[in-house]
Amino acid sequence: MEEILSRAFRSSIAASQRLGCWTRQRHLWTALGAAPTGCGTRDVLRLHGRCSSRLALVGSNTPRQVGPRGNPCRLGSTSTTRASPEHEREHLLIQEQRARLTRRLSQATGHTHPHLMSVDQVTPGIPLVEYLARRSALAELMPPHSLLILPAATEQFYSMDVPHRFRQHTDFLYFTGCMEPNAALVVYNSSSSEHTTTSQTDGKHTPSPTKRTTFLLFMRPRDAARELWDGPMIGLEDASAMFGIADVRPIDSIGRVVAELVHAESGTAPMLFFDARVNPEIAQRLCNALAPSKTTESLPAAWHAFISQLHSPVPLVQPLRLFKSPNELSLMRRAAAVTTDAFLDAMQMTQPGLGEWQVAARIAYTMHSRGGPNARLAFPIVAASGPRACTLHYIDNAALLQNQQLIMVDAGVELHGYCSDVSRTWPTDGRFDDAAKTLYEWLLSVHRSCVDMARESKPSAATSDEPNRNAEESKSLEYLQRVSVRLIAEGLFEFGFFQRKYTVEEIIQRGLYTRYFPHALGHYLGMDTHDTHQLSKSIPFQAGMVITVEPWDLRPS
Repeated sequence: MEEILSRAFRSSIAASQRLGCWTRQRHLWTALGAAPTGCGTRDVLRLHGRCSSRLALVGSNTPRQVGPRGNPCRLGSTSTTRASPEHEREHLLIQEQRARLTRRLSQATGHTHPHLMSVDQVTPGIPLVEYLARRSALAELMPPHSLLILPAATEQFYSMDVPHRFRQHTDFLYFTGCMEPNAALVVYNSSSSEHTTTSQTDGKHTPSPTKRTTFLLFMRPRDAARELWDGPMIGLEDASAMFGIADVRPIDSIGRVVAELVHAESGTAPMLFFDARVNPEIAQRLCNALAPSKTTESLPAAWHAFISQLHSPVPLVQPLRLFKSPNELSLMRRAAAVTTDAFLDAMQMTQPGLGEWQVAARIAYTMHSRGGPNARLAFPIVAASGPRACTLHYIDNAALLQNQQLIMVDAGVELHGYCSDVSRTWPTDGRFDDAAKTLYEWLLSVHRSCVDMARESKPSAATSDEPNRNAEESKSLEYLQRVSVRLIAEGLFEFGFFQRKYTVEEIIQRGLYTRYFPHALGHYLGMDTHDTHQLSKSIPFQAGMVITVEPWDLRPS
């Protein structure tokens, strides 16, 4: 099993390349932040490059698809993705169906929302052909005789029948574009036949199994009573044209259909990739079909038998999501631009006497008004002034801004499924003292050094998630972490934070720097704020990866 998953991960870079993630790009995408004006603090200094004011493509003149300030723009459908001939034929057939799909649905289309997207796009900025290519790449990574189930997220409620705004599970969204709950994507690779391959090195003929892939989409049928309350549903009839999957079934049948696939071939059952934590209702349906329980007392044993069959889909799904396509990067640039506008508005309004909540409200307002109807907060806004900025996840935002204090704001917008993540610190009265300015400029130098290292790193030939020991040749988040720790330790020593009782090496070895720099330098960024978080931070940088660079200094008063 470990060998199979390791091989799948090593294949992900090649699969991502076929997705067009870096075929037209030679350098690393990295999330950068413009140096904020008037940033420093005697309480906390935090300087993040977290997809802040812009995304920079090194060595490229690719234009930004961003509209005028304050105007949400319709993102173009340009794509370098090339699908297989079979998928191209399927694409053309479905495009004919899509041309007739003009009624209002539960999510935007090019017919109903031409101000947001074009007709060939499933979600704003991402065309159907790219979703087809993503699913094709996923099937290539799956071993023969395997079955993958990606469920939609479950609906969440404040209380009773008062719902939260629905947010789709990002793995399911990445491969389907579907925004509805109570759905699932099933990918089945059979291995019912063998064909003979000839080695290019020794000319020997060896049999190898062929993989015939079946894609199934499970959705809710249309329900007139539910549509009265929640609006029009996509339904089984239009789901194929909408998402480019020919075989669409009712969600109630998923247990029976999956059981039929599991027993379709004689011999061993297929390798089953499924995360039962994502959607407990679908997990229970699958359990009832694959490990039925005859009595109430045997339910725990049946559940255990079901769980023991499962393998994590992470090694198949997240490596593909790690590398962003040009269309995805355009969406991330747009999210970064909207976030920049929000921070500039908040900085301009800041003054002593305002509430932290008012600063947070201005940022949220700008993100929603300039981001468009699909904009939402990527995470709760942190607006922490004075000593409260030393609390890592302060979200009360309840204090009044005082004179000669500073405020640290951490905020991001999720726009059409892609996130920004920005932190900035600035003085409440527009002025900062010399000591705070010195500390800020030091952190800015650390930030720039790490960003330069990321941007200048050469694409590596490494094809696994194992740490590359030659750190000078292959840069990664893990490598940048070590660099930033040393730069922070050197600064702490120079500024006399420990009365120079310890050398730089001792500050590092004893972990003394964690008092001021308590977390990692950065993380991957994409559809989630902490994107593909289960992947190793030692993966060498490649074009198409988006990272955050966020050195900071906690300094209590």
